[in-house]
Amino acid sequence: MQTSAVIGVLAFWLFTMTVAHHSAGQVNNVMTRYTPEVPPGKNGDYKAIRKKLQDVVVLRVSEEQGLVPLIEYMDRSGIQGQYIARLLPDAKHVQIRRIIKEPERRQQVKFNRDKDFLILRNISKSNLDDLRQLIDAIAEIEQDIELFLAAKYCKEYNDGNGRYKWGLDALDGNALNGKYNIWGDGKEIDVYVADTGINPNHEDLTGRVTIGWPTSTSVDNHGHGTQVASIIGGTKCGLAKRANIISLKVCSNDVCYVSDMMDACLWAKQRVQSTGRLSVINFSFDGTFSRSMNDAVDDLLAAGIPAIVAAGSSNKDACYVSPASTPNTLTVGAFNERFVKSFFSNDGPCVDLYAPGEVIEVADFPGNNQFTTLSGTSMAASFVTGAVAALLQVLRDNGTISSPSAQVVNYANEYIIKYALPGKLTGVGEANFALSTPCLDI
Repeated sequence: MQTSAVIGVLAFWLFTMTVAHHSAGQVNNVMTRYTPEVPPGKNGDYKAIRKKLQDVVVLRVSEEQGLVPLIEYMDRSGIQGQYIARLLPDAKHVQIRRIIKEPERRQQVKFNRDKDFLILRNISKSNLDDLRQLIDAIAEIEQDIELFLAAKYCKEYNDGNGRYKWGLDALDGNALNGKYNIWGDGKEIDVYVADTGINPNHEDLTGRVTIGWPTSTSVDNHGHGTQVASIIGGTKCGLAKRANIISLKVCSNDVCYVSDMMDACLWAKQRVQSTGRLSVINFSFDGTFSRSMNDAVDDLLAAGIPAIVAAGSSNKDACYVSPASTPNTLTVGAFNERFVKSFFSNDGPCVDLYAPGEVIEVADFPGNNQFTTLSGTSMAASFVTGAVAALLQVLRDNGTISSPSAQVVNYANEYIIKYALPGKLTGVGEANFALSTPCLDI
C-alpha cells in the first residue's frame, strides 16, 4: 500500500463533568424529537453511485444476460481472487460448495434473511465464471476491496502546555479560551472501535479496554486504533472519559479488508444484542464505494447502534466513499484551529458535520505513556463518537433510553446536529455544522 493511501484520521475526547453540570455557558434542555430525514446525497442509491464510478473508470459492472452481476474495481483497491457474494433469500449453498469445495475458501456472514453473504477467497477465473452461472442462488458478486486508514502523521509531541488540546477547547466554539463543556462522561456506554486494534496498557485508556474481535489478536500493532480510541475516551485526550472501549481489529498494520470489517460488524451486532447495552461504533477509515460495506454498517444501525464514520481524507466527495456514504450514519469531516475546513477533508452532501481534525493530541503507540499529534478525518470522527457516547449516557440517566433501538440512533443523530454550531466554518458549503457539546439540563 502506498504511504499516501494510509492517511488516518484520529481524534479523542473530553473532560469528565457531571451529567447535570451547569457552567457559565448556556444550559440546554433535552427534549424528545424526531430525527430529520436522510439527506438527499445519502439516500442509499447504490446503482446511481456505481454508475458514476463506472463513468470515471473506478469500477466495472458486468451484467450479461443469464449471469450473476459482477462488480470489479479498476482503481487498484480490489483484492485479486477475493470476492463477496450476496446470496438470494433462502438460497441453497449446495451448488456453491460444489464449485468451492474447500471450507476455508468460503465463509458465510449472515446479518439477516436479506443480507446473507459468502466471503470467497483464492477464487480462480474459472471458479468465478462457474459461480456467475448460479443465478438462482447469488444476487451479485462484488470484489473485496482494501480500505485505507484516514490520518496524517506529524509525530510532534506535546510539550505539556496544553497547546495541542485545541480540539477539546474548540467544542464551545472558541479554540483559544482554555475551557470547554461536555454533556457527560460516557459511563457504562460501550464504544466499539473498528480499526487496527488498541493498546490496552496505555495510561490514557488503562482499565477500560476490552479485546473484542478477533479475541486472540486484536491488540494494536500499528498505532492508529490506539490513537483513535484516546480521542474517543482517553482520560487525557478524550471526551467520554469513563466509557468502555471495545477493540475490533479490522486492519493489520496498514491493510484493511471489507470482508474483515463485515465479520467484525456481525460480531459487534451479536454482542450488543446479547448484552443489551447502549453502544456506539466508530469507523475511522474509508475506501472506494462498496455496497457490501455499507450494508454491514446499515445492519448495525438497524440493531440500534449509532455509527460514526470518517468522511475520508482525500479532498473529494464523500458520497463516493464507503462507509461514509451509508445512510443514517453520522459522517464527519475535519476543520482546523481557525474553524476552516481542513484541506484534506472530504466534503459534499454526505457529510453531516465537521469536528476538529488537525494537529490533535492523541495517545502514541510505541509506549504506554507517550503522546503525539495527528491530523485527519479519523480524528474528527473520533470526537463525534466520544460526544455520542457521552450523550447516550445522559439520555439513559434521564430515562429517555435504556437499551439499543432504532430510536437510540435517531436521538444520537438528531441531537449531535441540533447542538452543533451552525455557520461557524469557512470553506464549507453544505452541512456547515461544527461539533459542540454544551451542558444539558436533565
